[in-house]
Amino acid sequence: VVDKPWAKNTVFACAVVSGAFGAISGVAVAYSFFNTAVSKLAEEGIR
Repeated sequence: VVDKPWAKNTVFACAVVSGAFGAISGVAVAYSFFNTAVSKLAEEGIR
């Protein structure tokens, strides 16, 4: 068990940052998939 507050804060900050990056990358991936699907549907609709 870590009893140094700076170590706990560092671990917490790392967890928060990695969580935020994970959420942002997840949204970006979903957005790109959505854009790809929409553009393919648009192309099919145009044809």
